[in-house]
Amino acid sequence: NALKILEFSKVLSVAWKQLGDKEVTCKTISDYRGYKKGVVDDEKLIREVWKILDESDIVIGHHSDAFDLKKLNSRFVYYGLNAPSSYKSIDTKKVCSKQFKLDSNSLNNIGSYLNLGNKLQNGGFDLWVRCIAGDPQAWELMREYNIQDVVLLEKVYLAIRPFIVSHPNLNLITDK
Repeated sequence: NALKILEFSKVLSVAWKQLGDKEVTCKTISDYRGYKKGVVDDEKLIREVWKILDESDIVIGHHSDAFDLKKLNSRFVYYGLNAPSSYKSIDTKKVCSKQFKLDSNSLNNIGSYLNLGNKLQNGGFDLWVRCIAGDPQAWELMREYNIQDVVLLEKVYLAIRPFIVSHPNLNLITDK
């Protein structure tokens, strides 16, 4: 239990890509006009992410149903935004927990187990503290970390996709 909440949690960075595209987009609060070192104002980032989700048919993440999407929804409601348009969520951690008996269902372990790669080591909580303080090298490492996560996530998703029982028919969504 927290002894005291000093400040409600906010979102520092988000990364995404469309399935099959090569480029990953990563945005941090430091990318927006008005950014100030030491100030965590995520409103512009949250509004952009809301638009991305609102336009999405399927969202793929790792532990995203229990964490990422709920955290984003919390920030959406904070800023008075409605829920994004309906989308299908595929949580690769849920799929792996249900379909396999791995030693760990972390994205790093799954990537390693399937010989697909690993998460980037980032120094943990210290990286977030350095980002909030405005350290440009920390923001760059945060971007690299998030981009690598998205790249690894896509590889894991493609490897486990045949085991996703209720996977939506992509032919009905896209012409690719």
